[in-house]
Amino acid sequence: MTTQTSLLRTTLVVTIAVLIGAGSLWLHFTRQRGEPGFTAGTLPACDSSYTRKLLRQTIEQAPASRAVGLQVLRLGFMRHHFDGVRNTSQLPARVCEAEIFANAGRRTLGFSLEWTCAEKDEVWLSIPQLPW
Repeated sequence: MTTQTSLLRTTLVVTIAVLIGAGSLWLHFTRQRGEPGFTAGTLPACDSSYTRKLLRQTIEQAPASRAVGLQVLRLGFMRHHFDGVRNTSQLPARVCEAEIFANAGRRTLGFSLEWTCAEKDEVWLSIPQLPW
């Protein structure tokens, strides 16, 4: 094997490695960011991990919950009741129910998921039964 063939082979390998590395970086920096488990345009399921996280945050960050020091210990069952359309916005909405275990006791709460805008890239979770 000559030195020229070896140099050509090394250059080819390095070039391919650089292209693969550049492609990987491009994919990493251009993929869509957002919450894990959330896809824009698709209303999350009642029992999805995204909904569970959003429900916990909504309860714990509500002013009434903060005033009494309410903390969610865990979430039990989560059920889907029905899908509908909001009268005012004509956007899809989903009505759900969840069992909440908190430092103030166990409770079953109804909540709804709906889009905040026509782009369907942000979800609003509403719990009418708060405060606890």
